[in-house]
Amino acid sequence: MPILTPDSATAGLPAAPAARKPAAARALLPRWGARLGAAAAALALLVACPWERLDTSFDWDRTPLPEAGAQETAGWIRRVLTIQSRGEALECWLYTPKHTPGGAAAAGCGAARRGAARRGAARRGAVPPPPLPLVTAPLRGPAAARPPPVLIMGHGMGAQKDIGLWKYAEKFVAEGMAVLVFDYRGFGGSGGLPRHWVSPRRHLEDWDAVVSHVQATGLGGAVDASRVALWGVSYGGGHVIVTAAKFGRTIGAVIANEPYVSPEAVRASVRMRGLARSLRLLAVGVADALRGLLGERLGLPGLPPIYLRLFAPLSDPAALSLLQLQDSEMAIRGENAPPRRQGGWQNKVLARVVLEALGYDPSARLGAVTAPLFFRVASKDHLCPPAVLRAALARAGLPGGQVVVQERDVTHLEAHAEGVRPEELAPAAAFLRRHLGLAERAPGDAAPAGGGGNDGGDAEAQFPLTE
Repeated sequence: MPILTPDSATAGLPAAPAARKPAAARALLPRWGARLGAAAAALALLVACPWERLDTSFDWDRTPLPEAGAQETAGWIRRVLTIQSRGEALECWLYTPKHTPGGAAAAGCGAARRGAARRGAARRGAVPPPPLPLVTAPLRGPAAARPPPVLIMGHGMGAQKDIGLWKYAEKFVAEGMAVLVFDYRGFGGSGGLPRHWVSPRRHLEDWDAVVSHVQATGLGGAVDASRVALWGVSYGGGHVIVTAAKFGRTIGAVIANEPYVSPEAVRASVRMRGLARSLRLLAVGVADALRGLLGERLGLPGLPPIYLRLFAPLSDPAALSLLQLQDSEMAIRGENAPPRRQGGWQNKVLARVVLEALGYDPSARLGAVTAPLFFRVASKDHLCPPAVLRAALARAGLPGGQVVVQERDVTHLEAHAEGVRPEELAPAAAFLRRHLGLAERAPGDAAPAGGGGNDGGDAEAQFPLTE
């Protein structure tokens, strides 16, 4: 019997025809190939943005600044703390009044540190600085047994704690409360790369980290973790709304100054900027977001982030910036400014914020806030118009007794700069004292002086002078 092998079994049979793709697939390949090629070219063009002069540099200056460190006056002590947020350190300034357990504890720690510094200076042969005077008056009454309440403060879009916030902190600590001021990741003394990344999502994560830490630890007994208030300005004014809604009844009071509350403010800026510049802004934002995806997440080289100018004059039709300032606002920049800034602050932010800002709507959480709310608005504010806040409050349907609105006939930046004046700050201070369980002042009584701090003058404008 013949033995059949695979080869012999098919011998003499016609060869099988080669497999062929369906005719429809053959027709689609060139068409889809052309489309994919065009899409890839468009993506590359958008990532490169050749029609714009792209700014891809940021010099992070990590030089320690003495003026950003610990301080002590006759009435309060400022310590530098760090709180972790998603693996990065947020730098905070904690102000505590001396006539409280928290302030007394801080004074003891400060004295120990200064003693060690003087001993170290003596060993090095240097002349140590003279010790600062300490207030040694004994604690009496309820303050002797209870730490002060704490006000947590965060800045607005593209700003950091050494841009005017220390002025507010010194005023509020003089009212008998502790104040914790922090920098977002990527700003000031805090860690995080890339620098100057404005992101509602990331900022809210930082707020969550700070409030959670304060409530869980009481900052080592320096503050009363059961009496916590939030204070934010501009973009930070929206963040405190969302944060208060999340933490519910554990928040005792909220102050939102010139707050961003709705994307309607973004739409208003589009109308002011015009369609052409708005589309350019959007294209640069998309380009930076794509670079973040391809470079930072997928590790492709040669794709640094793109920076936009944070602000430019409204009167400059060619300027491409995230915010546009009125001429009167441009004029007050640089007043009451510190000699240097932590991190080497620059007038620039990552362009990708353009995309995220379009969907950020703090007003959606306004109705969930249970804490008393104090809003300060400016009638000439074109960045965060008061009408947008009023519409949001009407939609939220909050009880009338829960909300206080203070309105002044100034611009956005003027409101922040002038807000530390005694007559301007008094309503907010009284609001905090009432809701944080501090004794109210008798009519006509002035707040005590800041205890040797920088009491004179306005606060620095939110957007500094850089050129």
